[in-house]
Amino acid sequence: NDTPWFLMGAILFGTMASKSGLARRLAYTLTLRIGTSYSRLLLALIVSDFMLTFLVPSGMARVTIMAAVASGLLGAFGVGQGSNVGRGMFLILTYTAGVFDKTIIAGAAAITGRGVIESVGHTQVYWSQWLVAFLPSDIVTILVAWRLTLWLYPPESASLTGGRKYLKDELSKAGPWTPLEKKSLALMLAAVFLWATDFIHHISPSMIGLGIGLLSVLPFTGILGSDDFRKLNFLQLFFVAAAVSMGNVLSATKGLSVLTNTVL
Repeated sequence: NDTPWFLMGAILFGTMASKSGLARRLAYTLTLRIGTSYSRLLLALIVSDFMLTFLVPSGMARVTIMAAVASGLLGAFGVGQGSNVGRGMFLILTYTAGVFDKTIIAGAAAITGRGVIESVGHTQVYWSQWLVAFLPSDIVTILVAWRLTLWLYPPESASLTGGRKYLKDELSKAGPWTPLEKKSLALMLAAVFLWATDFIHHISPSMIGLGIGLLSVLPFTGILGSDDFRKLNFLQLFFVAAAVSMGNVLSATKGLSVLTNTVL
Protein backbone atom coordinates (compact mmCIF):
# COMPACT_ATOMS: atom_id res chain seq x y z
CA ASN A 1 0.00 0.00 0.00
CA ASP A 2 1.43 3.41 -0.94
CA THR A 3 -0.27 5.37 1.86
CA PRO A 4 2.73 5.23 4.28
CA TRP A 5 5.05 6.37 1.49
CA PHE A 6 2.92 9.47 0.90
CA LEU A 7 3.31 10.24 4.61
CA MET A 8 7.06 9.69 4.28
CA GLY A 9 7.18 12.32 1.55
CA ALA A 10 5.13 14.69 3.73
CA ILE A 11 7.58 14.25 6.62
CA LEU A 12 10.50 15.08 4.31
CA PHE A 13 8.66 18.16 3.03
CA GLY A 14 8.15 19.44 6.55
CA THR A 15 11.82 18.91 7.36
CA MET A 16 12.88 20.79 4.22
CA ALA A 17 10.65 23.76 4.99
CA SER A 18 11.78 23.95 8.61
CA LYS A 19 15.50 23.50 8.03
CA SER A 20 15.74 25.95 5.13
CA GLY A 21 13.68 28.62 6.92
CA LEU A 22 11.41 28.82 3.88
CA ALA A 23 8.16 28.29 5.78
CA ARG A 24 8.87 31.03 8.30
CA ARG A 25 9.96 33.48 5.60
CA LEU A 26 6.76 32.89 3.64
CA ALA A 27 4.64 33.25 6.79
CA TYR A 28 6.31 36.57 7.73
CA THR A 29 6.00 37.91 4.17
CA LEU A 30 2.34 36.97 3.78
CA THR A 31 1.42 38.36 7.20
CA LEU A 32 3.18 41.63 6.42
CA ARG A 33 1.31 41.92 3.11
CA ILE A 34 -2.15 41.31 4.61
CA GLY A 35 -1.71 43.62 7.61
CA THR A 36 -0.91 43.68 11.32
CA SER A 37 -4.13 44.93 12.91
CA TYR A 38 -5.76 42.22 15.05
CA SER A 39 -8.44 41.52 12.46
CA ARG A 40 -6.03 41.33 9.54
CA LEU A 41 -3.49 39.43 11.58
CA LEU A 42 -5.97 36.64 12.29
CA LEU A 43 -6.83 36.45 8.60
CA ALA A 44 -3.13 36.41 7.72
CA LEU A 45 -2.46 33.50 10.10
CA ILE A 46 -5.33 31.46 8.61
CA VAL A 47 -4.33 32.17 5.01
CA SER A 48 -0.65 31.47 5.79
CA ASP A 49 -1.63 28.16 7.37
CA PHE A 50 -3.66 27.27 4.27
CA MET A 51 -0.89 28.19 1.82
CA LEU A 52 1.77 26.40 3.86
CA THR A 53 -0.31 23.21 3.75
CA PHE A 54 0.84 22.74 0.15
CA LEU A 55 4.51 23.05 1.13
CA VAL A 56 4.42 21.60 4.66
CA PRO A 57 1.86 18.74 4.54
CA SER A 58 1.88 18.18 8.29
CA GLY A 59 -0.39 19.97 10.76
CA MET A 60 2.02 19.45 13.66
CA ALA A 61 4.91 20.97 11.72
CA ARG A 62 2.81 23.96 10.62
CA VAL A 63 1.57 24.65 14.15
CA THR A 64 5.19 24.61 15.36
CA ILE A 65 6.25 27.04 12.64
CA MET A 66 3.28 29.38 12.96
CA ALA A 67 3.35 29.30 16.78
CA ALA A 68 6.85 30.80 16.68
CA VAL A 69 5.54 33.59 14.44
CA ALA A 70 2.51 34.20 16.69
CA SER A 71 4.64 34.21 19.87
CA GLY A 72 6.95 36.82 18.39
CA LEU A 73 4.02 38.99 17.38
CA LEU A 74 2.51 38.76 20.88
CA GLY A 75 5.80 39.96 22.31
CA ALA A 76 5.92 42.82 19.82
CA PHE A 77 2.35 43.83 20.71
CA GLY A 78 3.18 43.77 24.42
CA VAL A 79 0.04 41.85 25.39
CA GLY A 80 0.18 39.67 28.49
CA GLN A 81 -0.53 35.99 29.01
CA GLY A 82 -4.18 35.02 28.78
CA SER A 83 -5.06 37.95 26.53
CA ASN A 84 -7.84 37.59 23.96
CA VAL A 85 -5.32 38.37 21.23
CA GLY A 86 -3.16 35.40 22.21
CA ARG A 87 -6.14 33.09 22.73
CA GLY A 88 -7.63 33.94 19.36
CA MET A 89 -4.33 33.53 17.49
CA PHE A 90 -3.39 30.15 18.95
CA LEU A 91 -6.91 28.75 18.82
CA ILE A 92 -7.26 29.60 15.13
CA LEU A 93 -3.81 28.18 14.32
CA THR A 94 -4.59 24.85 15.98
CA TYR A 95 -8.08 24.56 14.52
CA THR A 96 -7.26 25.45 10.91
CA ALA A 97 -4.14 23.24 10.85
CA GLY A 98 -6.33 20.23 11.62
CA VAL A 99 -9.00 21.21 9.10
CA PHE A 100 -6.63 21.92 6.20
CA ASP A 101 -4.88 18.59 6.79
CA LYS A 102 -8.20 16.95 5.83
CA THR A 103 -9.35 19.21 2.99
CA ILE A 104 -5.97 18.87 1.25
CA ILE A 105 -4.30 15.48 1.01
CA ALA A 106 -1.62 16.41 3.49
CA GLY A 107 -2.09 15.01 7.00
CA ALA A 108 -1.98 11.38 8.00
CA ALA A 109 -5.79 11.13 8.22
CA ALA A 110 -6.41 12.37 4.66
CA ILE A 111 -3.55 10.29 3.29
CA THR A 112 -4.88 7.16 5.02
CA GLY A 113 -8.46 7.96 3.96
CA ARG A 114 -7.44 8.26 0.34
CA GLY A 115 -5.63 4.93 0.56
CA VAL A 116 -8.71 3.23 2.02
CA ILE A 117 -10.96 4.67 -0.71
CA GLU A 118 -8.64 3.29 -3.38
CA SER A 119 -7.98 -0.11 -1.78
CA VAL A 120 -11.51 -0.86 -0.50
CA GLY A 121 -13.66 1.23 -2.81
CA HIS A 122 -11.50 0.50 -5.88
CA THR A 123 -11.86 4.12 -6.98
CA GLN A 124 -8.81 6.15 -7.93
CA VAL A 125 -8.63 9.47 -6.10
CA TYR A 126 -6.50 12.20 -7.67
CA TRP A 127 -4.80 14.82 -5.52
CA SER A 128 -6.27 17.51 -7.78
CA GLN A 129 -9.79 16.04 -7.44
CA TRP A 130 -9.58 16.15 -3.66
CA LEU A 131 -8.35 19.76 -3.73
CA VAL A 132 -11.09 21.00 -6.07
CA ALA A 133 -13.82 19.10 -4.18
CA PHE A 134 -12.91 20.68 -0.83
CA LEU A 135 -11.91 24.15 -2.09
CA PRO A 136 -15.37 25.70 -1.50
CA SER A 137 -15.38 24.44 2.09
CA ASP A 138 -11.84 25.78 2.56
CA ILE A 139 -12.97 29.27 1.54
CA VAL A 140 -16.02 29.10 3.82
CA THR A 141 -13.86 27.79 6.70
CA ILE A 142 -11.36 30.62 6.33
CA LEU A 143 -14.05 33.32 6.37
CA VAL A 144 -16.28 31.82 9.09
CA ALA A 145 -13.38 30.89 11.40
CA TRP A 146 -11.95 34.39 11.01
CA ARG A 147 -15.21 36.20 11.85
CA LEU A 148 -16.13 33.77 14.63
CA THR A 149 -12.76 34.20 16.35
CA LEU A 150 -13.07 37.99 16.13
CA TRP A 151 -16.48 37.73 17.79
CA LEU A 152 -15.46 35.27 20.52
CA TYR A 153 -12.10 36.89 21.31
CA PRO A 154 -12.25 40.66 20.70
CA PRO A 155 -8.93 42.45 21.32
CA GLU A 156 -8.45 44.32 24.59
CA SER A 157 -7.02 47.25 22.64
CA ALA A 158 -8.38 48.53 19.35
CA SER A 159 -4.89 49.23 17.99
CA LEU A 160 -1.89 46.91 18.18
CA THR A 161 1.45 48.59 17.52
CA GLY A 162 4.81 46.99 16.92
CA GLY A 163 3.73 44.11 14.73
CA ARG A 164 4.86 45.57 11.40
CA LYS A 165 8.26 46.51 12.83
CA TYR A 166 8.69 43.00 14.27
CA LEU A 167 7.90 41.34 10.93
CA LYS A 168 10.26 43.63 9.03
CA ASP A 169 13.02 43.02 11.59
CA GLU A 170 12.60 39.23 11.28
CA LEU A 171 12.73 39.38 7.48
CA SER A 172 15.79 41.62 7.74
CA LYS A 173 17.49 39.06 10.01
CA ALA A 174 16.72 36.32 7.50
CA GLY A 175 18.55 38.34 4.84
CA PRO A 176 18.31 37.63 1.11
CA TRP A 177 17.01 34.31 -0.16
CA THR A 178 19.56 31.57 0.47
CA PRO A 179 20.38 28.79 -2.03
CA LEU A 180 18.86 26.31 0.44
CA GLU A 181 15.54 28.19 0.43
CA LYS A 182 15.50 28.49 -3.35
CA LYS A 183 16.20 24.80 -3.89
CA SER A 184 13.60 23.78 -1.32
CA LEU A 185 10.98 26.04 -2.91
CA ALA A 186 11.80 24.73 -6.40
CA LEU A 187 11.36 21.09 -5.33
CA MET A 188 8.13 21.82 -3.46
CA LEU A 189 6.62 23.78 -6.34
CA ALA A 190 7.55 20.93 -8.68
CA ALA A 191 5.68 18.52 -6.39
CA VAL A 192 2.60 20.79 -6.21
CA PHE A 193 2.60 21.12 -10.01
CA LEU A 194 2.81 17.34 -10.49
CA TRP A 195 0.08 16.78 -7.87
CA ALA A 196 -2.21 19.35 -9.48
CA THR A 197 -1.79 17.72 -12.90
CA ASP A 198 -2.04 14.08 -11.80
CA PHE A 199 -5.28 13.71 -13.78
CA ILE A 200 -3.11 14.12 -16.91
CA HIS A 201 -0.05 11.97 -16.20
CA HIS A 202 -1.74 9.59 -13.67
CA ILE A 203 1.39 9.32 -11.50
CA SER A 204 0.48 8.36 -7.95
CA PRO A 205 0.56 11.34 -5.54
CA SER A 206 2.42 9.10 -3.10
CA MET A 207 5.21 8.46 -5.58
CA ILE A 208 5.43 12.18 -6.40
CA GLY A 209 5.71 13.12 -2.73
CA LEU A 210 8.20 10.39 -1.93
CA GLY A 211 10.25 11.03 -5.08
CA ILE A 212 10.55 14.78 -4.50
CA GLY A 213 11.24 14.18 -0.80
CA LEU A 214 14.05 11.74 -1.55
CA LEU A 215 15.53 14.15 -4.10
CA SER A 216 16.17 16.52 -1.20
CA VAL A 217 18.31 13.86 0.50
CA LEU A 218 20.55 13.23 -2.52
CA PRO A 219 24.04 14.78 -2.29
CA PHE A 220 23.76 17.00 -5.38
CA THR A 221 20.74 18.89 -3.98
CA GLY A 222 22.38 19.54 -0.62
CA ILE A 223 19.13 20.23 1.22
CA LEU A 224 18.89 17.39 3.75
CA GLY A 225 21.83 15.38 5.04
CA SER A 226 22.08 11.98 6.64
CA ASP A 227 21.84 13.58 10.09
CA ASP A 228 18.54 15.24 9.17
CA PHE A 229 17.23 11.90 7.91
CA ARG A 230 18.15 10.16 11.18
CA LYS A 231 16.24 12.78 13.20
CA LEU A 232 12.94 12.20 11.37
CA ASN A 233 10.04 10.92 13.45
CA PHE A 234 9.34 7.55 11.83
CA LEU A 235 6.85 6.49 14.54
CA GLN A 236 3.90 8.15 12.77
CA LEU A 237 4.96 6.40 9.57
CA PHE A 238 4.95 3.01 11.31
CA PHE A 239 1.63 3.79 12.99
CA VAL A 240 -0.13 4.53 9.67
CA ALA A 241 1.47 1.48 8.05
CA ALA A 242 0.34 -0.74 10.93
CA ALA A 243 -3.20 0.67 10.79
CA VAL A 244 -3.46 -0.02 7.05
CA SER A 245 -2.00 -3.50 7.55
CA MET A 246 -4.47 -4.37 10.30
CA GLY A 247 -7.31 -3.23 8.06
CA ASN A 248 -6.11 -5.66 5.41
CA VAL A 249 -5.79 -8.44 8.00
CA LEU A 250 -9.36 -7.91 9.25
CA SER A 251 -10.65 -7.88 5.69
CA ALA A 252 -8.76 -11.02 4.62
CA THR A 253 -9.78 -13.03 7.70
CA LYS A 254 -13.44 -11.87 7.49
CA GLY A 255 -12.97 -10.37 10.95
CA LEU A 256 -14.15 -7.01 9.68
CA SER A 257 -17.48 -8.37 8.43
CA VAL A 258 -18.05 -10.20 11.74
CA LEU A 259 -17.28 -7.03 13.69
CA THR A 260 -19.49 -4.77 11.60
CA ASN A 261 -22.40 -7.26 11.51
CA THR A 262 -22.27 -7.64 15.29
CA VAL A 263 -22.13 -3.90 15.92
CA LEU A 264 -24.86 -3.07 13.40
